[in-house]
Amino acid sequence: MTAGQTISNADTVSASTAGEKLWNQEFTHSEKPRSCAACHGENPGLEGKHVRTGKRIKPMAPSITPGRLTDVKKVEKWFKRNCKWTLGRECTPEEKRHFIAYVENWKE
Repeated sequence: MTAGQTISNADTVSASTAGEKLWNQEFTHSEKPRSCAACHGENPGLEGKHVRTGKRIKPMAPSITPGRLTDVKKVEKWFKRNCKWTLGRECTPEEKRHFIAYVENWKE
């Protein structure tokens, strides 16, 4: 996106809807199906728990966890790690945009 461009509300809603679908979609590249929701929970406004390590995960929604998604380097690191683990590959830029739209626009 360049300076002066805006994203329409319809585009945001569409991206958010696609992000919600991606969040809940199960990927079957491993022995057990994986999804974002498996660790982060079905509700991005609530705490999650990693299915393998048991580590608690703060809510993904920036409205609940201020500062979430603000450090680009950290966001890219976690996208790379979590997409490979969950999807079996890196996320596309479009998938990242959809995911971010979903958690940023999540409402209680």
